Amino acid sequence: MPRKRSNLSQYSRNAKRMRLVRSQETEEDREARLTSSQERQARLRATETSAQRESRLSSQRSQTEATRIRESMEQREARLFTDREAHALSRESETFTDRETRLSSQSIRTANARSQETPEERETRLTADREAHALSRESETFTDRETRLNSQRVRTLLSRELESSSDREFRLTADRERHNNARILESEDEYRQRLQTTRENYELIRLSEENYLLAERERVREIRHEETVDQRQSRLNADRLQHTVSRMLSSSIEDPENGAEIDILPWVTKEKSGYLYLPRIDYSEFASIGGMEICCQFCHALKWRKEPNGICCSGGKVLIENFHELPDFIKALLNGEHPQSKHF
Repeated sequence: MPRKRSNLSQYSRNAKRMRLVRSQETEEDREARLTSSQERQARLRATETSAQRESRLSSQRSQTEATRIRESMEQREARLFTDREAHALSRESETFTDRETRLSSQSIRTANARSQETPEERETRLTADREAHALSRESETFTDRETRLNSQRVRTLLSRELESSSDREFRLTADRERHNNARILESEDEYRQRLQTTRENYELIRLSEENYLLAERERVREIRHEETVDQRQSRLNADRLQHTVSRMLSSSIEDPENGAEIDILPWVTKEKSGYLYLPRIDYSEFASIGGMEICCQFCHALKWRKEPNGICCSGGKVLIENFHELPDFIKALLNGEHPQSKHF
């Protein structure tokens, strides 16, 4: 029986030919090829049954897992770095609608996955998450930690601002129930460990505050040591003025009849007073620069009398054309008439 001829060389020739074609295609050809491939994949996805989809996803997961097992540490780092760059580019180019669609789809997928997992799978997932977070916390620098905490605070603040009264009550109720369940299920050792951790965190916060105050006192001491006589005198005058206003404010609270004296507080130290604005001083009574009565001969902008010439249009060199009429969609967003105006 003759030996079966291998088709490996044929596949190799096809692979080389495809690589050559890919290297010679233009950007437009590449975009057209990718678009055609995406449309073809979409048509296949639309016609496949549930069993075919599960089979495809299972095969894809097996292939991905086998590839992950064979890759080295350098290959893994290179893959993760490439993924981060691709995700960053995708996030920058997506619109607000694309972002909302992506987050909504991601939330639905996550909710479906959470509802189908068993208690053992949930514990395994949470354990893996805790280990991954612990490794990430150990490897991050002080700057990375501050960036992460600031980003987390901003996200939490935005979430708190957007939630309604019912959402807030639901969140607080869920937090209370979760904490009560955790307190009920914890053992005596876990209870003592929690209290010990709380005390240690409190001590760390106190120590951090003391270190901050110590560093602040040292910084102020250095500033006092390096300041000149004029700077020291200006600072003392500002301190005296601030203490005077503070005493008058406290006395006006106790005796409202003396509140009128605060409104006529004199503007004594005018030099560098912009760095120490006191809302109880009526600056308009002590300073007047006149009205905007001078009209520019080029752009017809109104200016003050002693304002330098050319500060508005550089002597007619800067010309701003009339703005085009905005689309109705942008007008609705700017005027607060669109449902997404507060996010715009």
